[in-house]
Amino acid sequence: MVRKRLLLEAGHTFENSLGGLTLYTEFDGIQLGEIVTENGGAGNTTPAITLGGEQAFNITDHLWVAAGYQHLISAGESIQYRPLVKIGYNFDNGLSISNRTRAHIDATDADADTDYRMDNRIAYSFSDMDLALSYNNVI
Repeated sequence: MVRKRLLLEAGHTFENSLGGLTLYTEFDGIQLGEIVTENGGAGNTTPAITLGGEQAFNITDHLWVAAGYQHLISAGESIQYRPLVKIGYNFDNGLSISNRTRAHIDATDADADTDYRMDNRIAYSFSDMDLALSYNNVI
C-alpha cells in the first residue's frame, strides 16, 4: 500500500496567574493524494484527532507541575481518554528537563487494558535568538 499521510498540530498557551493554560489539537493520518492498496483498490483511513488541554502550575521560579487531559477520536467516535501529569525544571542557563506520565484508557467496546506512557524531555533555549531545541524520549 502506498501511504501518504500528514500530521498537523496546533496549539496556544495562555499565561495566567497559575502558570499557563495550553489548548491544542492534533490531526494524525491525514490522507494526501490518491491512496491505493497493493491489489489496486482505493485505500481509506480516518485521521485520529486529539483535543487536549494542560494547566501548568509554577511551584517556584524554576519548578513547575501540570495536569491535563487529551481526548482521542476517530470518525466521530471516542477511541481513548488520556489524563496526564507533568513535572519539569527550567535551569537559568536555558536547559530544561521534564517528564510526562499519561494513561491511555480504552473508550471502545474492545475493553482493552489501560496503558501508561512516560515521556522524558530535555531542551535548550538559546538566550541570544528565538530558537529552542529539544529531545523527547518515549518509554
